[in-house]
Amino acid sequence: MCIFYGPRRPPLCVRTEEQERGRLAWQKAKDRHDRKVELRKQELEQLAKLKASATQWLEAERLRQYIGAVKQSAVSNSEASEELADWIAWARIKADCIDPLVAVSDAILDSPEPRSPGYHY
Repeated sequence: MCIFYGPRRPPLCVRTEEQERGRLAWQKAKDRHDRKVELRKQELEQLAKLKASATQWLEAERLRQYIGAVKQSAVSNSEASEELADWIAWARIKADCIDPLVAVSDAILDSPEPRSPGYHY
């Protein structure tokens, strides 16, 4: 309900109890909706992280299988060498770096992309 005091003064509006109850009910429903939206957003973010971790883990496992097959092939064919042993050690470290279940860091891959030097005289 609004009371008008004249053309130069804004009207004074007073909410009735029924209007206030309606406003409070709407606010409560909006707050409930906002909470559900936020929970859904958080759930989707967590699911995306889970999927990414699972993909990284599978990739690390696939690399380990490949490394094992390379080693087995070299041993079977009597082609084992120090160079191959070095490569196998390097490859295992890279697989561990990809694996989210192994807490290993790689100084080269985990560092920022090198910046190209500027051109100066």
